[in-house]
Amino acid sequence: MSTTQLKAMETIYVVGRNDQGPVRICSAADVARLKSLGSGKPNALKILYESDVCSPDFVAAIVELRLCDFSTKPNSKYFDVAAIEVYKLINSLAQRFCEADSEE
Repeated sequence: MSTTQLKAMETIYVVGRNDQGPVRICSAADVARLKSLGSGKPNALKILYESDVCSPDFVAAIVELRLCDFSTKPNSKYFDVAAIEVYKLINSLAQRFCEADSEE
């Protein structure tokens, strides 16, 4: 893939009530919805970290697969993991996929 054909970067977010978890991975649309649902609540979810990635849906899916053992409930998108660890995983995967995309 030439440099002019690189995929646009999109932001994915790690949200939760605090840095210690549980946390979840969200797209911009999810964040907007969560903000509207949690506004005015003392324990509302907040954005803990954000990352710009080439393939946000793909990166998020892999992160969720890697974290499935830490899910708060079966089929939940919330994980009992510190937010910084999820952020590091996202950035590690994003770096690999963005480099792979630019080499094609």
